[in-house]
Amino acid sequence: MKHATSYKEDPATMAADLLEILSVYTKAGIASRDRFADAPPDYHPQNLMSDFESIIAFAQGQGSAPQQGEMGGFHNLFECIAAQDAVIQYLQANGYNGDLISPTTLAVSLSRIGEQAGIGELTGVNSLVVEGHGLATSLGAIITDAPLAPNKPLKNVCTKCWACVDVCPATDEPFHMNPSRCTACGECVKACPV
Repeated sequence: MKHATSYKEDPATMAADLLEILSVYTKAGIASRDRFADAPPDYHPQNLMSDFESIIAFAQGQGSAPQQGEMGGFHNLFECIAAQDAVIQYLQANGYNGDLISPTTLAVSLSRIGEQAGIGELTGVNSLVVEGHGLATSLGAIITDAPLAPNKPLKNVCTKCWACVDVCPATDEPFHMNPSRCTACGECVKACPV
């Protein structure tokens, strides 16, 4: 890993170093603050860190659909925790703040963060589909005031087949899911062909 006095003028190098630390995950990417300009005020990442500049997102594919009530989790938990901690330490060593966004938070949409960080694409049930893993992916993120080079959002990951919508008891039409009705049944995960 490269170290320098300051990365403030080189957000691309710092971003590459941070993504390398997170290589224990299936996918990792970075979204810049401007990508959340249209986020609803009650769910805006600035509510977690008012001066944030970037969000580093990471995902781990589960490889198979969960059983009822199991909507994911990270493999190699200790390795994953160590990588998250290393990212926060790296940011702090370079004069920036970094805070973990809990995978269970309702304050922001981790699916939207993952989409903006180039990890996957939103589906008809507002979940993140990741190429090769469908909807069987666990998400996490770190919010920071470091200005980092963002990844490009992905296109055409979701096939728009709406199989997830057809089996979801919490939605009646694409992109109109009621999260409070989600029972974590996993039917959308099983139906996804990606």
